[in-house]
Amino acid sequence: MAAGATTGGAVTTGTALAFRLMEGGNPEALSPDFRFILVTTGLLLGIGAGTIFAFMLSAPINDLWRRGVTAGIALFGSVLLGAAAAPADALLGPIGLALYAGVLILLSRKATLNAVKARSG
Repeated sequence: MAAGATTGGAVTTGTALAFRLMEGGNPEALSPDFRFILVTTGLLLGIGAGTIFAFMLSAPINDLWRRGVTAGIALFGSVLLGAAAAPADALLGPIGLALYAGVLILLSRKATLNAVKARSG
Protein backbone atom coordinates (compact mmCIF):
# COMPACT_ATOMS: atom_id res chain seq x y z
CA MET A 1 0.00 0.00 0.00
CA ALA A 2 2.77 2.41 0.94
CA ALA A 3 4.64 1.79 -2.31
CA GLY A 4 1.53 2.43 -4.37
CA ALA A 5 0.51 5.52 -2.41
CA THR A 6 3.94 7.14 -2.59
CA THR A 7 4.32 6.29 -6.27
CA GLY A 8 0.95 7.82 -7.07
CA GLY A 9 1.73 10.87 -4.96
CA ALA A 10 5.07 11.30 -6.73
CA VAL A 11 3.41 11.11 -10.16
CA THR A 12 0.76 13.66 -9.15
CA THR A 13 3.38 15.98 -7.67
CA GLY A 14 5.58 15.58 -10.74
CA THR A 15 2.74 16.60 -13.03
CA ALA A 16 1.99 19.57 -10.76
CA LEU A 17 5.63 20.58 -11.05
CA ALA A 18 5.47 20.28 -14.84
CA PHE A 19 2.33 22.41 -14.80
CA ARG A 20 4.04 25.13 -12.74
CA LEU A 21 7.08 25.12 -15.00
CA MET A 22 4.87 25.42 -18.09
CA GLU A 23 3.20 28.46 -16.54
CA GLY A 24 6.57 30.07 -15.98
CA GLY A 25 5.32 32.25 -13.14
CA ASN A 26 2.52 33.70 -15.26
CA PRO A 27 -0.88 32.14 -14.36
CA GLU A 28 -2.38 33.65 -17.51
CA ALA A 29 0.15 31.86 -19.77
CA LEU A 30 -2.13 28.84 -20.17
CA SER A 31 -5.79 28.85 -21.07
CA PRO A 32 -8.23 27.77 -18.33
CA ASP A 33 -9.32 24.74 -20.38
CA PHE A 34 -5.73 23.60 -20.88
CA ARG A 35 -4.96 24.08 -17.18
CA PHE A 36 -7.99 21.97 -16.27
CA ILE A 37 -6.86 19.22 -18.65
CA LEU A 38 -3.32 19.25 -17.24
CA VAL A 39 -4.39 19.13 -13.60
CA THR A 40 -7.04 16.46 -14.20
CA THR A 41 -4.68 14.32 -16.27
CA GLY A 42 -1.98 14.57 -13.63
CA LEU A 43 -4.37 13.56 -10.89
CA LEU A 44 -5.72 10.61 -12.88
CA LEU A 45 -2.21 9.48 -13.82
CA GLY A 46 -1.16 9.56 -10.17
CA ILE A 47 -4.22 7.68 -9.01
CA GLY A 48 -3.83 5.11 -11.76
CA ALA A 49 -0.12 4.62 -11.17
CA GLY A 50 -0.53 4.18 -7.43
CA THR A 51 -3.46 1.80 -7.75
CA ILE A 52 -1.90 -0.37 -10.44
CA PHE A 53 1.46 -0.42 -8.68
CA ALA A 54 -0.09 -1.55 -5.40
CA PHE A 55 -2.19 -4.19 -7.19
CA MET A 56 0.85 -5.57 -8.99
CA LEU A 57 3.04 -5.61 -5.88
CA SER A 58 0.36 -7.48 -3.95
CA ALA A 59 0.41 -10.34 -6.47
CA PRO A 60 1.42 -12.95 -3.84
CA ILE A 61 -1.94 -12.41 -2.17
CA ASN A 62 -4.14 -15.14 -3.68
CA ASP A 63 -7.44 -13.50 -2.80
CA LEU A 64 -8.41 -11.01 -5.52
CA TRP A 65 -10.66 -9.13 -3.09
CA ARG A 66 -7.77 -8.45 -0.70
CA ARG A 67 -5.55 -7.32 -3.56
CA GLY A 68 -8.31 -4.94 -4.64
CA VAL A 69 -8.66 -3.54 -1.15
CA THR A 70 -4.89 -3.05 -0.99
CA ALA A 71 -5.03 -1.16 -4.29
CA GLY A 72 -8.01 0.88 -3.09
CA ILE A 73 -6.23 1.98 0.05
CA ALA A 74 -3.21 2.92 -2.06
CA LEU A 75 -5.58 4.95 -4.25
CA PHE A 76 -6.70 7.06 -1.31
CA GLY A 77 -3.11 7.40 -0.13
CA SER A 78 -2.13 8.64 -3.59
CA VAL A 79 -4.84 11.28 -3.48
CA LEU A 80 -3.84 12.44 0.01
CA LEU A 81 -0.13 12.58 -0.80
CA GLY A 82 -0.88 14.37 -4.07
CA ALA A 83 -3.01 16.91 -2.23
CA ALA A 84 -0.18 17.49 0.22
CA ALA A 85 1.79 18.97 -2.68
CA ALA A 86 -0.36 22.11 -2.44
CA PRO A 87 1.31 23.40 0.77
CA ALA A 88 4.75 22.65 -0.71
CA ASP A 89 3.79 24.68 -3.77
CA ALA A 90 2.33 27.50 -1.69
CA LEU A 91 5.39 27.76 0.56
CA LEU A 92 8.28 27.30 -1.87
CA GLY A 93 6.77 27.20 -5.36
CA PRO A 94 8.37 24.88 -7.92
CA ILE A 95 11.36 24.26 -5.66
CA GLY A 96 9.01 22.99 -2.93
CA LEU A 97 7.25 20.74 -5.43
CA ALA A 98 10.58 19.35 -6.62
CA LEU A 99 11.74 18.68 -3.06
CA TYR A 100 8.44 17.04 -2.12
CA ALA A 101 8.48 14.90 -5.28
CA GLY A 102 12.03 13.84 -4.45
CA VAL A 103 11.03 12.80 -0.94
CA LEU A 104 8.09 10.82 -2.33
CA ILE A 105 10.33 9.09 -4.87
CA LEU A 106 12.77 8.07 -2.12
CA LEU A 107 9.93 6.80 0.07
CA SER A 108 8.44 4.94 -2.88
CA ARG A 109 11.75 3.25 -3.58
CA LYS A 110 12.15 2.22 0.05
CA ALA A 111 8.57 0.89 0.29
CA THR A 112 8.96 -0.98 -3.00
CA LEU A 113 12.20 -2.60 -1.87
CA ASN A 114 10.53 -3.63 1.40
CA ALA A 115 7.56 -5.10 -0.51
CA VAL A 116 9.80 -7.05 -2.88
CA LYS A 117 11.87 -8.30 0.07
CA ALA A 118 8.68 -9.44 1.85
CA ARG A 119 7.51 -11.24 -1.31
CA SER A 120 10.74 -13.21 -1.62
CA GLY A 121 10.64 -14.29 1.99
